[in-house]
Formats: sequence, C-alpha cells, structure tokens
Amino acid sequence: EGEIRVTRPRLPIGIDTLTLRHLTVGDRAVDLTFQRVGDRVVAFLADRHEGLVPLIVRT
Repeated sequence: EGEIRVTRPRLPIGIDTLTLRHLTVGDRAVDLTFQRVGDRVVAFLADRHEGLVPLIVRT
C-alpha cells in the first residue's frame, strides 16, 4: 500500500506552514503538512487522513 517517509523536515525561512494536498500514495490521497513549532519542523497528516497511510518521520 505504501508509506510516507520524511527525513529531517525543514522549511525555508519565512514559511511556517506548508501543506501538500492530495499527495497520492498507492491508491490513496492524503494531505501532508509541515509546520514550524519553535525551532523544529514537524510533519503530520490531516486528521481525516490519519491512519490511511503510515507516516514515518526521522529527525
């Protein structure tokens, strides 16, 4: 079915949130968001897509 792997998520200076909408993984489409939280950037799937596709984040 597939999975999403993110290694060391980063965002350019001045951009605090970025969402990739309708990202296709296998036969599913999900929204993947990167968000700056303090000095870190986190990645997560939209609530309605959580659990549909595994998301693996390595920092």
